[in-house]
Amino acid sequence: MAESLLIKSLCRDMLKQLQFRQISTDRLAERHGDFIMNIGNTLEEIQKFFQNDRFATENGAVIEAVEDGMARCSMMLTPHHLNAAGNVMGGAIFTLADFTAAVATNWQGTLHVSRTSQITFLGTAKGGQLIATARRIKEGHRTSYYLVEVTDELGTQIAHVTSDGFTMP
Repeated sequence: MAESLLIKSLCRDMLKQLQFRQISTDRLAERHGDFIMNIGNTLEEIQKFFQNDRFATENGAVIEAVEDGMARCSMMLTPHHLNAAGNVMGGAIFTLADFTAAVATNWQGTLHVSRTSQITFLGTAKGGQLIATARRIKEGHRTSYYLVEVTDELGTQIAHVTSDGFTMP
């Protein structure tokens, strides 16, 4: 009897996961279609579009500049960005770097997704703002490679992130 209940419970859980995956896939397809059409060309239009990147924007990431193969974003530091030692949490640094790479690769309307990213922490922030600059190193037909440099407003080197991405068909 207990085995029967366990099997039913496992089957129910698996079905829920499959339904969630289908919903997620459907939403991605809807977003992909909207994504290609609705970004815009001005800095204000690009900023408005990327407000939908809720995790980054709700943690303070702001787009400052974009151009072909480059984006610059910043994040004002607040107490919730700090770890127990009083330094900027690595996750906050990576969030800004990842967001900046996403803006650099996607702002012209083609959907790129990250395949891998590597972060090297170089120092701790001395100022009150992080600035990330993403630059395209190489872009092929389906893959791209970007370097993101993170500093504070005083010029202190905080981290370097390399990211390679895939262009969705």
